Amino acid sequence: MVQRSVRLLFCASVLLGSVATGAWASGGAALAADDLKNAQVVGAWLKANRGSAPREQANQFLALGERARRAGRWGAASKSFGESALLFPSPEALMAYGHALLHERAATRAAASAPADRQHADWQEIGALYSTALAADDQLHTLKPALRAALAADAGCLAKAAQGAADATNCAALRQYQAALRAPAARPSK
Repeated sequence: MVQRSVRLLFCASVLLGSVATGAWASGGAALAADDLKNAQVVGAWLKANRGSAPREQANQFLALGERARRAGRWGAASKSFGESALLFPSPEALMAYGHALLHERAATRAAASAPADRQHADWQEIGALYSTALAADDQLHTLKPALRAALAADAGCLAKAAQGAADATNCAALRQYQAALRAPAARPSK
């Protein structure tokens, strides 16, 4: 299992290196990690770059993230989904990044017995990613209406919860976060 994780990270590094030296590096404007939490920046970026963005490389990172997600390796999944979103911030990549980050942060908080204020910061960050996914969908129109509605509900609920609203405790994203907090920590197999 550890060897597989090493191979996954190596492949991700090779993919990232090929993007940095490829045609995209010569002409496209790159997004920074903090940009992924800013709906206006991502919306404007998609307007300006959607035709020239390296979608193939973004899809490769998306596939790596999906494999890691299915294996329950949330750290590797969030890294791969985040890399995909940096290359091409599709609603699907941003939503997957937020979902993986939700599980990764909950596991980290559970292991460290983190105070509630750290949980609120997690909810704010993940809610911002979900809001950015909605802004990306405003440009690309790839989410089905039911998925978009669920994503909007989760983004709103997380924003309310991050502000301490008591009525924001019953949405899918918070239930997943709470379940991940209670889940036993995964142990790497040899």
